[in-house]
Order: sequence, then structure tokens, then C-alpha cells
Amino acid sequence: MTPEQIERTIEFIIEQQARFTTDIEQLKQVQERQAANLDRLTDGVQSLTQSVTAMQEEMEANREETREAINNLIIANERTRELTETVARLAVATSQRVTALESRQDEQA
Repeated sequence: MTPEQIERTIEFIIEQQARFTTDIEQLKQVQERQAANLDRLTDGVQSLTQSVTAMQEEMEANREETREAINNLIIANERTRELTETVARLAVATSQRVTALESRQDEQA
């Protein structure tokens, strides 16, 4: 190998090393940006997880409240039905008593 060939080979190696160093620096920058993006995504996922957990707890509380309200409505409906039956029986009894009183009055008259 001639000195000129050796010189060109050395320059080629130096250029390749410089390109390699530049490429490594660019890769480091890309990796840093990706790490920052990953951190933001991780924070976002954690925030979403907390939100979903809070919503699940709130939905469960709402479901329990709704279930209790429905049960109370069922009880109130049953009580209303019972009271309606009682009122109907009392109305019939009152009507019978009025009819009986009217009959007695008619008999006395």
C-alpha cells in the first residue's frame, strides 16, 4: 500500500467515524424524545387508570343508590296497593251502612 492509499484509507476511516458519531448522537436525541414521549404516555395511562377507577366506584355507588330507590318504590307501590284495597273495602262497607240506614229510614217513614 502506498502512502497515498494509506492516507485515503485513514481519511475514509475518519469520515466513517465522524458519520458514525453523528448518527449515534442523532439516535441518542431520538431515544431521548422517545423516552420523554413514553413518560408522558405512562403519565396519561396512569391518569386514565385513576379516572376509570374513580368512575367505577362512582358508578357502583350510583347503582346501589338506584337499587335502593327501586326497592323503596316497590315497597311504596305495595303499600299503595294495600291502602287502595283497604279504601275499596271501607267504601263498600260505608256504602252498605248507608244503604242499611236508608232502608231503616224508609221503613220508619
